[in-house]
Amino acid sequence: MEVAKRLYMNIRQRKIVEIIKREYGIAIFGIEKLFLGFDHNTTVYKIFAKNDKTYFLKIRFENFTESSLVMPLLISQSINTSKIINVIKTIDGKLFVKVSAQYLMLYPFINGKSGWDTGLTKEQFVEFGEFMSQLHSVKIPEEYKKIIPTEQFDSKYRKQIKYYLNGTNENAINGDAIVIDFLNTFYKNKNTISKILDRLEEVSNKINAKAIDLCLCHGDIHVGNILIEQNKLYIVDWDTIILAPKERDLMFIGGGIGNKWNKKEDIDNFYLGYGNEIKANNILLRYYRLERIIQDIYEFYEQVVNSKTEEGEKKLCIKYFKEQFEVNNVIDIALAT
Repeated sequence: MEVAKRLYMNIRQRKIVEIIKREYGIAIFGIEKLFLGFDHNTTVYKIFAKNDKTYFLKIRFENFTESSLVMPLLISQSINTSKIINVIKTIDGKLFVKVSAQYLMLYPFINGKSGWDTGLTKEQFVEFGEFMSQLHSVKIPEEYKKIIPTEQFDSKYRKQIKYYLNGTNENAINGDAIVIDFLNTFYKNKNTISKILDRLEEVSNKINAKAIDLCLCHGDIHVGNILIEQNKLYIVDWDTIILAPKERDLMFIGGGIGNKWNKKEDIDNFYLGYGNEIKANNILLRYYRLERIIQDIYEFYEQVVNSKTEEGEKKLCIKYFKEQFEVNNVIDIALAT
């Protein structure tokens, strides 16, 4: 077992050991950093405990909402599902531990495969569709609605990308080879990115937010947030839970992210479970697919150009950033929606 030599976000290994022992009553002997996803607000670890169990530790320091922990518990009870891995409560019943501006959450460790690494069977796509239909139908008590973020159709990512396209970043001149490679690709595809922005503005003007029905959405239900362990399906990472149109989730089915879930039979099997009679709003699908691309471009830009991300992660960001512009990838699909 390779134990991490250091921990990020100013919490040292010995500090985490102390916190978990004090707050959860669990003695641990090893911590391994996991490299999952590209959320620079979150770092995750595999925790090896002296009770012969392993745990999943998430540390988040921005954009934390308690609803990301409270609502999965409510959903599990409402639809009687075991597809959600719920947070472990502390000794005194808390869902998380706050240390300065950092939030620690402990979960059981599921030794499964991510959707990036394995596909879904026909039966699992149907099961997945059934779960999403149930999620979108959950009745939310009024007191819970106050803690759940609501879709705002925010333009902040569009504005930032426009700024980057039209501005000169000092990192383009003084940056290392990885930064320069990213920026060269970014400006090489300026026309395509501008086209996405224009199309997004156009479709945004067609949306009447007040006339749209909202439901409980996962908010980021791409293949990486599906976990399969011995044919059992789990839905993970509820940090983006939100009240939004159902298309906020449905845009991922056939949307091309990771070049997954694009086959006709996969889409058909999902809707076999979700409900073929339920029709998605094409304008909203187009909006969310375009908006997701702009948000991803922003996140890649921040990770590579404006942060102290490790070299290996920067290279992965560039890889996935470049893939978006390939034929029949997410950009082509979004523009054709």
